[in-house]
Amino acid sequence: MPQTGEGWQKRVLVVEDHVDLALGIGTVLHMLGHWVETAFDGSSAIEKARVFRPHAVVCALGLPKLDGLEVARALRVDPRLRPVRLIALSAQDRADDAIAAGFDHFVKKPANLRELARLLAD
Repeated sequence: MPQTGEGWQKRVLVVEDHVDLALGIGTVLHMLGHWVETAFDGSSAIEKARVFRPHAVVCALGLPKLDGLEVARALRVDPRLRPVRLIALSAQDRADDAIAAGFDHFVKKPANLRELARLLAD
């Protein structure tokens, strides 16, 4: 697993097609001490994950190009990214779909930022 670097707790990739929401979640996680990158669609998320090598990915399920379930499946087959903690976000109750696709956790939107912080701290 990659090192976070001096001063950072974890590297976190936030994947959300609603730009304001993605940046808002990213800002809060950054304020909590995480190094945050964002992606706004599924195919960009996979590309960024391969370069950024995050410790965790917070990913919406409803995304353009590739949905969040496809993102999780792609990350789980990459040996370098298999250990990444995957946290799904969705306004719909799709926890079973998310877990089956390879997510470790499911958070229903609107996201409870304290819950996200707790999941990242574990």
